[in-house]
Parts: sequence; structure tokens; C-alpha cells
Amino acid sequence: MICSNCGKEIAAGSKFCTYCGTPVRNSQDGNPADKGPHPYETEFRPADGAERPSSPPPPPPRFVDLTEEPPAPPKKKKGTRKRWVVLILMLAVVAAAAVVGYQFYTSPSAEFTRAVEGGDLSGAYAIYEREMAGEGLSEEMVQMLVNAATQAQEEYMAGTISYEEVSDRLSTLANFPESAVQDAVNAAQTAISNKRQIDTLLQTAAENVAAGNYEEAIQNYQAALDLDASSEAAKQGLEEATSAYEQSVIDDAYAATEIGEWDSALEIIDTYQNTYGQNEAMAEAYADIEKKRPVTLKNLTMVSSEDLEVIEEVVKDRWDNIYDGAVSFDASNDAYGYYSLGKKYTKFSGVVFVSPEATNEKNMSVTIYKDEEIVYHLDSITEDTPPASFEVDVTDASTLRIVTANEGSYSRGHLLFGNTAFEKAEA
Repeated sequence: MICSNCGKEIAAGSKFCTYCGTPVRNSQDGNPADKGPHPYETEFRPADGAERPSSPPPPPPRFVDLTEEPPAPPKKKKGTRKRWVVLILMLAVVAAAAVVGYQFYTSPSAEFTRAVEGGDLSGAYAIYEREMAGEGLSEEMVQMLVNAATQAQEEYMAGTISYEEVSDRLSTLANFPESAVQDAVNAAQTAISNKRQIDTLLQTAAENVAAGNYEEAIQNYQAALDLDASSEAAKQGLEEATSAYEQSVIDDAYAATEIGEWDSALEIIDTYQNTYGQNEAMAEAYADIEKKRPVTLKNLTMVSSEDLEVIEEVVKDRWDNIYDGAVSFDASNDAYGYYSLGKKYTKFSGVVFVSPEATNEKNMSVTIYKDEEIVYHLDSITEDTPPASFEVDVTDASTLRIVTANEGSYSRGHLLFGNTAFEKAEA
């Protein structure tokens, strides 16, 4: 059914509209026009000849059946009041939290934390002096300052900040009296100082390498590693400088052999190995030079001797012959020399002559032994005896002994061996 007054749908058989209270005619009554006028309605009819009024008469009054109860008003929803109470409480909590949060945000500790986290260490120290010096810092705040010192050190090591900036940060942190902060600052300053020393050493070492001063460069790199054993730059530099120095030493040694300075060549390598230890490259160079070096009585391996002198300088005999050094035996004192051959040679040759300063009353003599077997003998030598060349076979010999003697007294009765040479056996 549809209410004729408000137009809303209502239940069938309703006497009144449950929305607006208007009485409702039941549809079973049919069309009211077919049943005539309502008992309470009176049709208005004008008198004969009279004019019909221009406006219809007012509608008849409506009667309400008081025996039927009017519709109940809509019930209020439960819980509305409770929701309001909860909402008010929540607003109160939020407001209280906002007040507490604002107070915390504006507190000295919060301002200090923001300053440190923002990198404003000077500002943090100003807050500390103004608000917190009397009560000190919490453990969390101290740890923040320790972390700030470590971060400053790491940034400088990585090259992201300058020395001036890291010094400024650490100087500010050093103002805080807490021991943990002081320790962190000292550690950072030590590490930075070491790095600056290392950088200087590395730069100096590179300059020395460029100038060919390899020993100085090696010392620079080693000093850098003493400060920081993990420095990759120092490790690599030391390796490169050592390799370059090794090659330089080998080159110098071979250069000495080209001018006949065989002993000097071997001494150059020996000096390096005594300082830096032996290595394969040096050992190979030494063996190669030793193999190529002419063996003379001056550099032959000596086992023992008496009244014998090796002369490195140029020697001239009475007949103006020149010798590149010699070995002098004091025959007036029965001088001798005992040498090791090691079965490495096949021939021994040279010249024996009298010292230019010798004066004698008796004759001198010289005897050469191969494994205690006589292979050469010369006697009746006086200051007037000319130089005597000799050549003896020493194949498979293990030892060589040279013995001098005299039959009377001599003043500087020396016999000299010059231009000596040993022919090497084939390997």
C-alpha cells in the first residue's frame, strides 16, 4: 500500500501511515465515489439561480480513530554515548602525548642529540655547556660522541674530508671531559698522524725510485709498513723498489766484469745479499759471474798460508814488465800457500819473478805440488834471474801447494807470481 499523504509504502491493512500518521482507507471498501458521499461529508450545492462559489469549500475535518495506537517513534541506537566517551578519551590521550612530545623535543637532551646527528658538534658542545655540564651525559650520548670521532677518522682516511676539517671535529670533541670520548679522540688523532706520516713516506719513496735511489726508497717503504703493516700502497711500493734495486745491482755487477773488475762484481752482489738476503735472481747472477770470471792465484780458494801477500795494484819487475797484481811469497821466511782446486781445473800457468827490492846472499827456490805431488820446481833464483814462465797440469787435482825457500839470508827476498791463470774443466 502507498500512503496518500507522504507517498511511502506501508503494510497492507494498516489504519494509519507508520511514517506520517495519516489515516488510510482500506482498498476493500472499493471506490468511494461508487458508494456516495462519506457519512461525514456534505456536498455543497448552491441554491437555484445562485452562482457557484469561485473556490471550493474547505475540506472536511479528518477524524482519527483513537482506538488504534499511533506508531512508536524510532528507537535510538545503542552505544552512541559510549562511543563519544571513548572518542573524548582518545583525544585527551593524543593531546597529552603531544604535550609530552613537544616537551621532549625541546629538551636539552633532544637538542643535543639532533645537533650531534646533524654534524653540528660545536652546537652540541654549546648545549652541553649551557644545560648539561653539571649532570653529565648519558651512556647513549657518550656513545654518540665516540661514534662521531670514529666517523671523522674514517672519512679522513677515505679522503672525503680534509685534514683541516677532521682536526676541527676532533678538537671540538676533545672538549668533552668523558674518558671514553677522550680515548676515542686520541685513537683517531694517532691513526690520522700515522696516515700523514705514511703519505709523506710514500711520496718520498716514489721520488727516490724515480731518481734511482732504490735503497732509500726501500727504507721509506719499510718505515711506512712499520707504521701500518696493512698498507697496500707501501707493500706494493716495497716490492717494486726491491725488484728495481735487484736489477740495478745485477746490472752494476755485470758492468764491473766488462772492465775486468771480477772481484768487485761479486762483491757488489755479496753486499746486497748480506743486507737483504739471498734470492734466486742474485744467486743466478753470482753463479754466472763466478763461472765467467778468470780464476787466478789471487782469487783462488785458499785453505791456509804463511808470509803470503796478495797485491791488487799493478806491479813492475826489474825488467819493466807490468803485471796486473800479484801474489808475493816471502821466500826468506819459507812462505807457502795451500789452495783448494776441487777438481775444477785442468791447467795452472803464470810467471814467477823476484821482487825488485830484493838483495840476496844465497839462492831462493819455489816448488809447486798437485795433491802433494811435485809438478814444478825452480831453484837458484837470485835478484838477477829473469822472470820465468810456467805451466802445469792440474787435471783432477783437489789441492795445490806452493812453497818458497832460500839458502841464506835475504833482505826482502820475495818471489812473486804474476799473470796467473787457471783453465777450467768443462762441466
